[in-house]
Amino acid sequence: MNCQTLNNNIRLEEVLASLGHLPVKCNEKEAWFLNPFGLETEASFKIDRHKNVWYLFSEGKGGKTADFIVKYFNCSVSEALSWAEEKNFNFSFQKQNDLSKANINITEVKPLSNYYLKKYLKSRGISSKSYHLLNEVKFTISNRKLYAIGFRNLSGGYELRNSFYKGCTSKDISFIQESDASISVFEGFIDALSYLEFTTSNAESLLILNSVSMLEKAKTQLRNFSSIKLFLDNDKAGERSKNEILSCFSRAEDCSKLYEGYKDFNDFFIDKQKTL
Repeated sequence: MNCQTLNNNIRLEEVLASLGHLPVKCNEKEAWFLNPFGLETEASFKIDRHKNVWYLFSEGKGGKTADFIVKYFNCSVSEALSWAEEKNFNFSFQKQNDLSKANINITEVKPLSNYYLKKYLKSRGISSKSYHLLNEVKFTISNRKLYAIGFRNLSGGYELRNSFYKGCTSKDISFIQESDASISVFEGFIDALSYLEFTTSNAESLLILNSVSMLEKAKTQLRNFSSIKLFLDNDKAGERSKNEILSCFSRAEDCSKLYEGYKDFNDFFIDKQKTL
């Protein structure tokens, strides 16, 4: 292995996960961590998930995967390459998109018990009170063995998440039935679980789109409820979905004012937890 191979094929997020560092917050473009090189209370270490590079704002330094390993272990480049080879990382950065599109073969579904998956949930503000809504799913993609948090949808498939992987076995909406009258709508299940942690009431059902492409199917479910609250993302796709639901259902209510200035409800929830 050389530096080019290391930088182009091994994801920084997988390296950090192997060292016990999970993101404090993340989205499709970037992931934020507490400083892995020292003690800090604010996330100042950012990974660009598309370019696979890092930057530590508190020091004004950054680099690629090899640079991170050298700095983390205070070692030589050759020692960093040897360490990476011994770890036998198997999640290719270059093939990330191919993996997300490849066929997923589930090998085991069981109650959530994996320490690192629980640690990831904790980093997103999700406690053990939500574990009964989740599963631990083991699966293979192109002969690679992976595991992730599984959130079941109406088709019997799973939304899959861990600290460096986001995918699904099949795309459909998810539904948590608690009320026949009131329902709250979210784009992703992490937002929905954050809401369950945040609210003191459980007298409402939850609908999770899992993708804005599921909006038409979601609308057929929403017709059955007299009260509809919308907690969609504060981006263009979320705005379009929100406006479409509002135009179809006069009883729908936009609740995004609560987390104005945040990308989504989970970002808001994590930030509020810091002040508790």
